[in-house]
Amino acid sequence: MFANVVKNNITILLKRLLPLVVSLELEGKFEQNERAAYNKILLTISGDAQKSPVEQMAADTAIPVDLKDEIKIIFQSKAWESVWAHRATVNAIDSHRLFIDELEAIAAPGYVPTAQHIVNARIGGVRHWRTTVRDLRRGRPAVPAEEMAAALRQRHRHHLRGGAVGIRPEAAGG
Repeated sequence: MFANVVKNNITILLKRLLPLVVSLELEGKFEQNERAAYNKILLTISGDAQKSPVEQMAADTAIPVDLKDEIKIIFQSKAWESVWAHRATVNAIDSHRLFIDELEAIAAPGYVPTAQHIVNARIGGVRHWRTTVRDLRRGRPAVPAEEMAAALRQRHRHHLRGGAVGIRPEAAGG
């Protein structure tokens, strides 16, 4: 489940950032190979408009796998640096850059998300998710308590004010 959520988050990031290329007037700033990559991604994403929600979810999950090379090309371009600098204007999430940086692993067959990927993924429609480390060990993905705690602390570091957050020893027990 989380593998699809992470892949979907990459597609959502692209859908939010691509319009900035036009609004920032960057289309002419791409090198030839970057322009070809941008056009291929744009064509793929714009062709998704007439799909059912289930088909759309499957298509969104496939984009990071099918267009992995094109995504890497545009994120490495000089023109894209301006897009990334304006990401807050389209509510693109900073932590999703991790997904781009680790795209090779995410697009690989049999990908299993790390604790850091799970913590950084946005899950639409979920208002409250309650679990214990014991539950995570029984299901997929199995994440060691220390790794999950470290990932959560890193993700929420700026929210911590005057107190420490951790996993209670009794919650981490097997």
